[in-house]
Amino acid sequence: MGKIVRKLGWCILSFSLVMQTGCLLAVAGAAAGAGAAGYLYLNGLLYRDYHANLGDAVAAVRTSLVELQFPLLKEKNETGSAYFQSQTGDGQTVRIYLEMVPSPIPSEGAVTRIGVRVGFSGDELVSSRILDQVGKHLVRPNVAIPSVNQPVTPLPAASTPKTQTEPPLLATDRLTPVPAERLTPVASTPK
Repeated sequence: MGKIVRKLGWCILSFSLVMQTGCLLAVAGAAAGAGAAGYLYLNGLLYRDYHANLGDAVAAVRTSLVELQFPLLKEKNETGSAYFQSQTGDGQTVRIYLEMVPSPIPSEGAVTRIGVRVGFSGDELVSSRILDQVGKHLVRPNVAIPSVNQPVTPLPAASTPKTQTEPPLLATDRLTPVPAERLTPVASTPK
């Protein structure tokens, strides 16, 4: 009877170890899957920083979505951030996040970070196309924009210089004969 109980105990212990190993593999597989999904999700967001305040950036995003014919499904504005939701032609959700971030260079002023995610894992071509369109509406602060009401002053005409150099010597001018007194005889060398 003792041998049977001992064998039964070993069988139960082996079965439980096999079950635990299976659970460990399942947990490891789930963790790897979650890590891969997290990696895809994090890499799906494409963002750029623009030297503009949040109000100008929101207007630029709204205008860009209209120009690219993306429907504006949702818009949410908060202090220091904004959110837009739209949809691509093939039905993927487009999420656009706007956030004020401190500029690494204080003299540059306000910086708005605009991030675009298409679907779950992202679509870099669509995201970059949206960000390019937004960038067309946000002008860098150092670029001078001519005013419509300001008259344009013409540039002064190029003036001719007061002193003019003499024309270069022509080849025929260089072949003028040299006076005899400046000639010195040179001894010939025997061949």
